Amino acid sequence: MKKNNEFYTYSRYNYYDILYDYEARGYILGLGYNNIPYFEETDNDMYYTIEPQYQYRPDLLALKFYGSEYLWWVIVKANNLSHPLKELVAGKVIRIPAASRVLSEV
Repeated sequence: MKKNNEFYTYSRYNYYDILYDYEARGYILGLGYNNIPYFEETDNDMYYTIEPQYQYRPDLLALKFYGSEYLWWVIVKANNLSHPLKELVAGKVIRIPAASRVLSEV
């Protein structure tokens, strides 16, 4: 793989930052929001109207569409939600990136 015209080895930590934890007074490995991959809109994406049982629950939506609640951030970032617990309300239409693409790139 090439990144910035340099050859590098893929690592599952490519999207992580080393962050300073002020409570622990030390550095930790954390997922920086700016480093999370963004899935551009494609024809394979679907639009979903949030049902009441999925209101405020990006983790349950991720479990439904991707088979893992840990991929909640894909839905949040794809829809530019700054506060998913307030913005994911019943009746709202959101974009769900194609599962085949998400699961192959993450």
